[in-house]
Amino acid sequence: MSTFSEIILPESWQNWELTEEIGSGSFGTVYKATEKNSREVCAVKIIDIPRGGIVTPEIMNRIFGEDKGDGSRDRTRSKKDRLKERSGGKGSGEEEKPLPQGLKGADLLKEIRRREEEEARQEKVKNEAIQACFRTIAQSCVDLVRETQKLKDQDHILTIHEVDMVEHQEEIGFSVFVRMDCLQPAAQRLVAGRLAEMEVIGLGEDLCRALTAAEDAGIVHGDIKPENILCTEDGRYVLADFGIARLLKDTVMSLGSSGTFRYTAPETYLEGTVSRSTDLYGVGILLYLLMNRDKDPFVDMKKPILYFQDRDKAFRARLEGTDPVPAPAEGSEAFRNLITKACAYEPRRRYRSAREFLDDLEKLKNGSYTMKRVNTRKAGAKRKKKRGRRLFSKLAALVILCGLVLAGRWSWNHFFFRYLDKVSCGQDILCSLDGNGLLSLQGQGDPAQGQVPWKDYRDKIKTIEISDGITGISDGMFAGCEKLTEVKMGKDIRSIGREAFSGCGRLRKLDLPDRLEWIMPRAFASTAWMEGQEEPFLIKDDVLLYYEGSSREKGGESALTVPQGVKELADYSLAENEKLLSLEIPATVETIGDSALEGSDNLEEIRLAPDSSVRKTVLKKAAAHTAWYRNNYGDDVQVMNFVKSLKELDKSGNREALLLHYSRQILRLSGGDNPDGKTDLSLISENQAETGSEDGKQAVYSFAADNKEDKGILVFKEYGEWVFADRESFSRFEKYLSMDVPED
Repeated sequence: MSTFSEIILPESWQNWELTEEIGSGSFGTVYKATEKNSREVCAVKIIDIPRGGIVTPEIMNRIFGEDKGDGSRDRTRSKKDRLKERSGGKGSGEEEKPLPQGLKGADLLKEIRRREEEEARQEKVKNEAIQACFRTIAQSCVDLVRETQKLKDQDHILTIHEVDMVEHQEEIGFSVFVRMDCLQPAAQRLVAGRLAEMEVIGLGEDLCRALTAAEDAGIVHGDIKPENILCTEDGRYVLADFGIARLLKDTVMSLGSSGTFRYTAPETYLEGTVSRSTDLYGVGILLYLLMNRDKDPFVDMKKPILYFQDRDKAFRARLEGTDPVPAPAEGSEAFRNLITKACAYEPRRRYRSAREFLDDLEKLKNGSYTMKRVNTRKAGAKRKKKRGRRLFSKLAALVILCGLVLAGRWSWNHFFFRYLDKVSCGQDILCSLDGNGLLSLQGQGDPAQGQVPWKDYRDKIKTIEISDGITGISDGMFAGCEKLTEVKMGKDIRSIGREAFSGCGRLRKLDLPDRLEWIMPRAFASTAWMEGQEEPFLIKDDVLLYYEGSSREKGGESALTVPQGVKELADYSLAENEKLLSLEIPATVETIGDSALEGSDNLEEIRLAPDSSVRKTVLKKAAAHTAWYRNNYGDDVQVMNFVKSLKELDKSGNREALLLHYSRQILRLSGGDNPDGKTDLSLISENQAETGSEDGKQAVYSFAADNKEDKGILVFKEYGEWVFADRESFSRFEKYLSMDVPED
């Protein structure tokens, strides 16, 4: 799809509208969607085939079975350039014959036109063949999703409600739309060292329950990884995207990224074999990483820093299967024994089914698991012989040599090698990333939103330096930099965007600048620096800047008390806390930012200290979207007071005052203006009313007066009098007229 605003949902989904983008992966983008009438919330995944609408050379090669070189013709060439190429005997596909010699005038033009028509015909045939291939792939996706819909009643498999496919109108390809439950991604929760052993066991149980149901239905997932795991509000893990990744990778290679091989079984990587055993291997590797400090099997656990060659060596050892899989570094002996069995090289030595895997996990949980002898090596593999002891002199020489090499490498990385070198990330701002993982930003002003040249190098970044003159950090700017440990901010930083450092699990060193004015929600979610704070608040110079309300460990409470001594609640400081129901503000607070409570819509109670100096208008402005405001100052409350005053006037018998009050209140509640004191309500005779019911309580009456256009008028009989008003103004509170208003 092109942009968010241009997305057109299938015709049968017109009651749904996309409200925001949740995330994107290798094969699609997920949006939050809301049903216009019921306001039900779901997630909609859109898979573009081909990805991005681009027909690449690899796609052409897979479809036509031949090497197309650069893929397809350059349709942007002018007719003059193409004629010149033909006359020179060149061909972009197969070689074309030059124009016959001797042709002139009309005959030459006729031959050129004939060749152009033939080229257009061949291009049309080619496009039809490509579209037919994409239609087959899209239909296969739809069929696969419909197959997994059979599992919608399973607690640990994502419920899919609808699936449809739409053909692109202005370009080649299709879009597959999948509407499903809207759950939270679990990737940020599944961080090594953060989950206790029992929580990791619970994760394994939930995944095995999902795979057990899939096995019973004859369905293989084929892509177990954290990105395909979601979680519910009550902490259940849910498995998503059954078979989609495998289907798309097996059809046209460039539909998605190459993906990660971290969770891939050896037989899948070497032979392309996918089975329920490979799914169990993926679960085993996931549990392994969580209990092994996020390091792969065969990695040297003593090394503080791992380089590409270290990871590559470990990956090859896992594929060869010569050595037994080492047990994870953490966890009980029984749990480590269970995990290594799931990660055995040969499928026959792993668990035979998800149900068997689940049984062992449940036994481990209740203390009845029995240790088993596990052989995780490749059958017939010979153990590598250990090298003999080296002489001390050779060892010393090797240490010195390594030191020189490392020193040289550091110098090369720091002074010469660059992943990025002065690349623009906003007007007047340049960024550089060297081989030592130092990302530096130099310039003036705010970085451009969403412009992150280091996106593909997040795993290289260890330190960030932001120069003076840069005034802000945009949304998600450094999110997911897993190796980031330190951030040095310039003194001019005034704002930090939403999820700016989210997922930077190793970030421990950071100083907030003095000029900082506000921090958006979840800016420091899942960072070691935030977890190291004594309280889930960031307070600087008596200003509350940030509350980690999205963290499970610190925050998310239904009731919250602002710490004593805070004088100001900055913009966004308590924003987007959906669980927050009650807020207590101490007397020390003097002002509240207009956006301080933005998104905390469920807040029902706000308690100000009796001697608080906060003005009511300031509080009402900041809390305009909360349940507290709706319950105390919303339209419903105003209408109820209005109806109550009408009934009091009716008891007094003053009909003129009743009608005048009616007119003014309708104008006020509907936002109208009445500078001349004229009324939109009038008494009318009973024979003028065209009633639709016997008692004449309400009916629609149309009329023309004073040369004005006809308009819909609501006529009703209330308190013994006939009155009328335009329906648009009256519709906001007409339902209250027949209600009994409770006494104070």
